[in-house]
Amino acid sequence: MWFWEFMAKWGIWDIIGLFVALIPSVLVVVYLFPRNAIDNFYIDTRLASVNEVYKRVISVELRNHTNDPIYVLSLGFTFGTSVRPSPHGKKHAATGTYEIKFQGRVEGQLSEIDTLVRPNQVVTTWIPIAADQTDAVLEQAVRERKVGVLRLKVQKISSRPHPFSTLRIPI
Repeated sequence: MWFWEFMAKWGIWDIIGLFVALIPSVLVVVYLFPRNAIDNFYIDTRLASVNEVYKRVISVELRNHTNDPIYVLSLGFTFGTSVRPSPHGKKHAATGTYEIKFQGRVEGQLSEIDTLVRPNQVVTTWIPIAADQTDAVLEQAVRERKVGVLRLKVQKISSRPHPFSTLRIPI
């Protein structure tokens, strides 16, 4: 009998009830709000040429080495101070952001602002830069990641709910 009185007097039942309610709540929060990191999603850059209009570009490869598809939405590219954009690039006048698109239904044309990168797939896009810059300056800017910032919004598609993650990638 003294055991029950002791438990009631010191509030031990309240503490036990709190833990019984807290443990399932933590498990629900961990399940519904998983971490934002997307492991094994790689982004690589290199200098390239596309056609006569875009003689110099920075090619951007998105590689998905996960077991789930990843939805990627382009939020644009902001140039830094070391590399100049191509005069043919599409610039948003208010923000200074250049649009970056992905290949759509027509082969070889970048027409979509979003894409689905399936497992073990490589998706390529490019950033148009001014053609009159020297190779040495461009290679140094790419190596030191001083070209600018690529902004992407990504979401892992799977049976569990995953939040959108905003990536700011220095290129």
